[in-house]
Order: sequence, then C-alpha cells, then structure tokens
Amino acid sequence: MKPDQIARLLTQAIREGLYQPGASLIQEDLASRFQVSRSPIREALRMLSAEGLVIMPPGGQGATVRTLTREELTEIYDLRLLLEPSLAAHIVVRASASEISSLRSLDEKMRSVSEVDAWMRINFSFHELLYEMAGRPHTSGIVTNLLGLSQPYSRHNIDKLGGREQATTEHAMMVESIETRDAGELARLITDHLQHARTRLLESLPQPQETDPLAILRS
Repeated sequence: MKPDQIARLLTQAIREGLYQPGASLIQEDLASRFQVSRSPIREALRMLSAEGLVIMPPGGQGATVRTLTREELTEIYDLRLLLEPSLAAHIVVRASASEISSLRSLDEKMRSVSEVDAWMRINFSFHELLYEMAGRPHTSGIVTNLLGLSQPYSRHNIDKLGGREQATTEHAMMVESIETRDAGELARLITDHLQHARTRLLESLPQPQETDPLAILRS
C-alpha cells in the first residue's frame, strides 16, 4: 500500500473519530495494521502533518492527531464563512441535472440513517460534491481541507449539541436553491449553516480564562 493511500485512510479515520484529537499515532502499530513497513507510514504521517491533521515531531515518533484550540476552530469557521458562500454563484450556473440528483440522493440518505457515524460520512460526501459542483478546484480543495479539519468537532455538534435536525433541513433547502438556480439563497443558506454550527460549538467550549501575570506579586 502506497503512502497516499494510507494517508487517505488515516484522514477518513480521523475525520470519523476513530482517532480522536490528541490520540497517538504509533508507527509500529500503524505498520502492523496496514501490513507495510514503517517507511510508507512515516511518509503518510508527513502528508497529514502538511495538511494540519497531525502534529509530527522530527523523525516521526510521537505523532498525534491535532487538537484544535478555540482560536484555531474559530479561524477555520471564519475561513469557511469567507470561502464557501462565494462558491454559490458558480454552483448554480454549473450544476448539471445528474449532479443535483446525486446531491438530492445524499440528502435523502442522511434523512434515512440513524447512526451518527453514517450521517457524518454522508455529510462529508454531500459537502465535497457541493464544492466540486462549483468547478473551482483550488477553492474546493481548500474548503474540503477545512471541512476535514473541522469534521471531528462538527460531529460533536451533530451528536451532542442537537445540530443534526437543523443541518438536515438546511441541506434540503440548499438542494432546492440549486434546483431553482437561486445563487443568493444558496449563499445565504451556506452562511447560516456554518454560523449555526460555529455558534453551537464555540458556546460548548470553555471560555478562555484571562490571567494576570502580576497577580502573584500583588498578593
């Protein structure tokens, strides 16, 4: 198995929560699981490090799944809010009947599944296809990477914070806006979709505590 294949499978495992933020990625264990030597594992981890999914010290030993800080998660959603609505006009102009049908099918599958893992997997495919429909590969590559980085945290919104029902409704409305070729409505829906998830996630995280470095001197 080649490093890029291993990297792709590890990316999916991280995205789907099989490896949680902060989890150790031990080369010997991964080599055994993939039935390869440590060399392709090390190269795959370097790829994931370059994408921001993994923290990898020099030499590759002690690699861990990246844990996003509140500030990093905020930045990711800020970038998504900046980029994803801008794709709306391109999507509605370029979307083919077969692509819209595929998007509708993914929406219907999300409605029919009960397991969170399955829902999250289909959700990723839904957004990935949505980006591809814009026909802007560089932008879609960036936003797909941002989606992957935020996915382990988005899962918390869907599974624990009650975001699933609203997200499912918003997906259906996005498909409808593409069918009617309404770019403004699609951009608005994408913005609302991201802002709702962002708000829930940030409100669930502990607020950073301000520290006063001179407090100990005054006391």
